Amino acid sequence: MSCRPALAALALGLGLSACASDVVIDPHLGPTALKAGELEAYGIAIITPSTITGQEQEKQAVALVFADVLAREKPKVRVTPLAETLNAMNRADLSDAYQGMFEDYRSTGLFRVEALKQVAAATGARYIGQLQLQKFNQLSKSRMNIIGFRVF
Repeated sequence: MSCRPALAALALGLGLSACASDVVIDPHLGPTALKAGELEAYGIAIITPSTITGQEQEKQAVALVFADVLAREKPKVRVTPLAETLNAMNRADLSDAYQGMFEDYRSTGLFRVEALKQVAAATGARYIGQLQLQKFNQLSKSRMNIIGFRVF
């Protein structure tokens, strides 16, 4: 029963992600071009999530959790987490291209095919996933201590 929330998070994350893999391989394929077994065969690299203003500090944490859940729930899928994607882009001396890719995305809502090909080549993954963080809340309920008694 405990894996249901993880599967729901995975499904939601995949639904929110912009899996640009088909653009890397053939820009004329639609989003339904992903066939059974292809993620397992070719892998997925997670790129920096997009978010609304004020949520920027949550992007890396959400991407890490998503990659961990995906790897745990789908162990046959080779997942390249965000940190490894960023390292691969740095090693390939593509940090400026990576930054430019997101600048273009912010103004057009599209990732250029050439930029996606560079990410795919650097990470070795055929599929690229981008999470879109709309809202993230963390709450903490404080406990009050009055004369040695804790009030919840």
